[in-house]
Amino acid sequence: EGRFAYGVYLNNQKVGWQVADSKIMEYEEGEVFVESLEMRTVLNYSGNIVISESKYKKVVYSLKDEGQIKNAESESKFLSECLYAYPDPF
Repeated sequence: EGRFAYGVYLNNQKVGWQVADSKIMEYEEGEVFVESLEMRTVLNYSGNIVISESKYKKVVYSLKDEGQIKNAESESKFLSECLYAYPDPF
């Protein structure tokens, strides 16, 4: 259980970040393991900045048997901007 933050690197250059949360809680018929993950990356493709944001809002795993997924919610966004028109993303 806990909250963990990481830098995301490509070729020794920081391109984004990731935050992961996890905890054990009561859900429906018993205890479950719940995790969430948020990640943002900013990459330069031939002069265009591509921003990717992913959020796994909640993934619920059973603590019984083989840990089947009981529920999951996610969303993703991709944005693209011209390199010269976009301010420093960090």
